[in-house]
Amino acid sequence: MPQSKSELEEIKKMLVRLGNEYAGIFATPLLVLSDQELINSVKEKITSEQVNAEFALKFL
Repeated sequence: MPQSKSELEEIKKMLVRLGNEYAGIFATPLLVLSDQELINSVKEKITSEQVNAEFALKFL
């Protein structure tokens, strides 16, 4: 996940050059990747219920 966060931050930096309204679409994914408690809850749900990440995040 650190790699994903780093990649999103780099994309966001590139988009800032086009305008902040474009870079803003990365705010939520970056917040999710920064919330260790949320990440741990999603991992636990995936493991315990054998669901995918989208389902686990949606039904926390």
